[in-house]
Amino acid sequence: MRGRRPAGWAAALAALAAGLAALPASPPPPAVPAVAVTAGHGQPVPADWVPPLDSVASLRLSLRAPAGPAEAPLPLYTTHPDHRPTIAVVLDLLLGSRLAPGAAVASPKGPVLQIALRRGEPVAVQPAGDCPGFSSESGHGFACPPSPSDVILRRGDGRQVRLFNPQMAAWLQEGWREHVPTGEPALLDREAAIALAREQSRLPGWQASFVDAYPVERPGEIEVRRAWLLEAELPAGQRIRLVVDALTGEVLRLVQLEAME
Repeated sequence: MRGRRPAGWAAALAALAAGLAALPASPPPPAVPAVAVTAGHGQPVPADWVPPLDSVASLRLSLRAPAGPAEAPLPLYTTHPDHRPTIAVVLDLLLGSRLAPGAAVASPKGPVLQIALRRGEPVAVQPAGDCPGFSSESGHGFACPPSPSDVILRRGDGRQVRLFNPQMAAWLQEGWREHVPTGEPALLDREAAIALAREQSRLPGWQASFVDAYPVERPGEIEVRRAWLLEAELPAGQRIRLVVDALTGEVLRLVQLEAME
């Protein structure tokens, strides 16, 4: 009959249970020591973690130690023709990184490099901390001096990774001084302004004039900037007018004017 168990079913189950109970207990698996190792260490840094040059707006290096106006590093802009090579060098250095073992902990004593993007949150690079741990004898807690070989790369979404890159670590500490200007920022000269205009249009006849106070409308305010006003004539008689920030190389205005204007 459907659903009915054969005779002796209960006795068979009881015998099986007794046999299992008599078996010796399996030893527990060996304990695996906890090691702070980045998964896949030694592999190249994922390419999408390092932004391409055309998506970068600027670089800003902030020093931990106080620095006067003459010693503090100036920001670098991708719109500035003299700054682009340094930005490209930094991005190439990051691309040469390898995933490193150890905790992704930055040293509180190292500088911070902020890579601002045209869209999205900035990417940060800091020296990694060599943190030996807490010392009850000294009473100073965690000591994390900058690593001479590792850096921490932090994405805009908060994820971060420890990277082996001695060249980048050295650049953050002192190497930046050969590439990043300090002191009073220099304005674009006429030739550099015309070169930027030719990036917008290959017209040969660009004329440039300096404007000491060009008004730029911002939400709720008007910002005054030093700028270059550039104009060139098209073959049909129209003119192109371009306004370039004299400090950053940013295009503030680009319009086409009719021939009669």
